[in-house]
Amino acid sequence: MFRWTPYVFVRFTLYLIVGILTYQWLPHLPVYTITAGIGICFLCYWALWLMQRKRQKKWRLHVWFGSLALLIISGFGWLLSHYQTQANQPEHILHQTGIAYYTGKIVSEVQTRSKNYRSVLAVDKIVSDGMPKPATGKILLYTSLDAPKPVYGDRLLIYGAPQQLKPPANPGEFDYQQYLSLQQIHLQQFIKKGKFHIYQHHAGNPVLAASLRVRSWADSVFRQHIRGVHEYAIVSGLVLGIRDGLDNDLKNAYAAAGAMHVLAVSGAHVIIVFQLIVFLLGRLKKVRSGNWLFALAALLVLWFYAFVTGLSASVLRAVIMFSFVVIGESARREGNLFNTLGLSAFLLLCYDPYLLQDVGFQLSYLAVAGIVYLYPKLYRWFDFQNRIVDTIWESTCVSLAAQVAVLPLTLFYFHQFPTYFLFANLLMIPISGGILYAGLGLLATAWIPYLSDGVSFLVQWLTWLMNQVAFWTERTPGALLQGIYLNTWELGLLYVWILLVLLFFYWPRLRVWSVATLVLTYVTVSQGYGKVRYRDQRLLAVYAIPGHATLDIMEGSWHIFLADSALLANENRILFHLRNHWGNRHVLAAQKILFSQIQATPLAIHHTPGFSIFTWHGKRFCILHQPIDLRQFRHLTFNYLIVQNNSLRNARNVPQTVFTHVILDSSNRYYAAKRLQNELRQQNIRCHNVHEDGAFLLSLAK
Repeated sequence: MFRWTPYVFVRFTLYLIVGILTYQWLPHLPVYTITAGIGICFLCYWALWLMQRKRQKKWRLHVWFGSLALLIISGFGWLLSHYQTQANQPEHILHQTGIAYYTGKIVSEVQTRSKNYRSVLAVDKIVSDGMPKPATGKILLYTSLDAPKPVYGDRLLIYGAPQQLKPPANPGEFDYQQYLSLQQIHLQQFIKKGKFHIYQHHAGNPVLAASLRVRSWADSVFRQHIRGVHEYAIVSGLVLGIRDGLDNDLKNAYAAAGAMHVLAVSGAHVIIVFQLIVFLLGRLKKVRSGNWLFALAALLVLWFYAFVTGLSASVLRAVIMFSFVVIGESARREGNLFNTLGLSAFLLLCYDPYLLQDVGFQLSYLAVAGIVYLYPKLYRWFDFQNRIVDTIWESTCVSLAAQVAVLPLTLFYFHQFPTYFLFANLLMIPISGGILYAGLGLLATAWIPYLSDGVSFLVQWLTWLMNQVAFWTERTPGALLQGIYLNTWELGLLYVWILLVLLFFYWPRLRVWSVATLVLTYVTVSQGYGKVRYRDQRLLAVYAIPGHATLDIMEGSWHIFLADSALLANENRILFHLRNHWGNRHVLAAQKILFSQIQATPLAIHHTPGFSIFTWHGKRFCILHQPIDLRQFRHLTFNYLIVQNNSLRNARNVPQTVFTHVILDSSNRYYAAKRLQNELRQQNIRCHNVHEDGAFLLSLAK
């Protein structure tokens, strides 16, 4: 029979997660109510413990003690989330108005992008209505490339007020606003040259500043010694976590191989470093006090690696996790690794409750938990005498255990499944380990002329080989199953199904298997219903893709996507904005057509370089491509006028009796579209400005 008693910190972590999730669902509960509730539950717990202690014949109060502990720690999680949310502070810059300028400190590494520098600034003071005030909060800062480049630790004075981040403008699009809000960032500002001043340097944390300088030096070593754009990008990303050089071809290939985890420094890399430590220093355990000597050496190496990678959040999480494992083993408490994982997760969530929503945090802990539980059981299925075959089987079991644990989550977030992940990872994981070891070796020997050349050749050759495996996997038919879209309910049910299957192997009963079958059947039916639901859809959409004109018409699973030539040439940008929307609607690959070729569609009635007219299920549309005299349509009526490319200069030119609804698409300039929107509404003409209102969607019943 399964017993919870040995898994103290697993229970505590689950209780804390309940409290954090409760805060995210109910953030406006009165603080005093939660505090009073925790106090009452604690008093009840204490009273029950005293009564239980004084009785000779013990009561069976495990359920009561467990329930009260759940309420106490969950309440603590709610309070922790409340007080850790910076936006709840009255002096947060989000609540300030009339800001003339403000000051703050760069608290992140400054990234060089194609058009600007990007960084995060922590505000410490604002000037509002002529009065200086203390302030808090973080701002996503974009500074122009012709201005001085700030660095970590610089203090800046910035003129103007930051703008609030906007939600996604298109349905199903990645929610960048929510992603940044989980990092306590709610505002952004684009700053031109002369609109800010750097008035102090080196004001940041000296340890982090030194770590970033070391990483920058290491990156320069790789840039000097590694030839080949793809090879340098992989080595820099794999060893240091710098992903700026990764292009879409590399990302797509590694996604098809199920090896995206290789491209970013994460827990997998820490495992590889830890394996090297065990190989080199494992014999220390055999000497007197050897466990503690090994622990000290392992901790020093692990934290030094974290230092070289710039103390990135993903590596810090993994290093903290393994630090607890190492200390637990040294104290000879290795019997319950789940408690060790639970303790590390509990402390990390106490430090930052918003880590719970971090995809990397979720995947890391689930993968390690899956390996800890499933790997020994899978490995015992076969006993190979051949050492090479046994090593392959061991690696297979590790990959399978991790994949089972994270599969529902990867389907939920990434909507795809790499079919050949097992075979690709059998090759790529050992090669990536070799690249990591050789890459660190290159950093250690960079000052030795001929030796560094030999090591760099090895790094480059291994990287080329791993890239070839990724590209070969991508070219293999059926390498990637795409278009898998789960809702939150289906995600939870898939994990219930996995737990029921594991329970069946532990406790083989027909009713367990029957419930597991019902759960999987429900998820399958739910997925099928999603496709049937949109079988008769009729949707016309004008999307918000800045600088581009779009028109999408869906009929069941078929759809035509019209756009300008620049957007149609950029497939990755189309997919970034629209892939999830198309996937959720269960439509087939779009028939992509230029607006200049709209007459080739069955929708077009009339087309000229200046405008196009078409009818769709009784609705009449006019698309304005260039400025024309709209009075030529005075004897006609249209339901919708779609304005593109700043072709409407003055709202007075729109006859109210001809056009009942005007749509300003994202190929129009932002401020010009905003002015037109105000003018049209003053004339009582309905107007949808996609810059402000998001994508325009018109759905018609069949």
